[in-house]
Amino acid sequence: MGHVNNAVYLTFVETARIAWWTAATGEPLERDGGRAEGLILAEAEVAFRSPVFFGETVVIETRAARMGRTSLGLEHRLTASAADGPRRLVATCRSVIVRYDYVTEQPIAWRPELIAQVETAEGRRLRT
Repeated sequence: MGHVNNAVYLTFVETARIAWWTAATGEPLERDGGRAEGLILAEAEVAFRSPVFFGETVVIETRAARMGRTSLGLEHRLTASAADGPRRLVATCRSVIVRYDYVTEQPIAWRPELIAQVETAEGRRLRT
């Protein structure tokens, strides 16, 4: 049909979320054998605004919106364009990631150094 399937938008956002996290914290999302904690996706909400067509370039802007005791809310803005065409909004997405202990299978509180790294990357306080 010439357009990207709606499920792919979440894959686009996942890629952006991983890149944002790694840039903000320096922590890779791949689990090492000895590392028990990591991140899991707890929630995702997409508002579709326009189709993405085959051959277009998609750009995703990601920012942190709020930081709870174990969760981090993110906002994503997806735009698309043809090679020389104007950018248009194709979707917005809100997602929530949670710091997770794979051994206890429970959410865990953010370590102070991760809070500081995320807030430094965002240039503002996120915890209330």
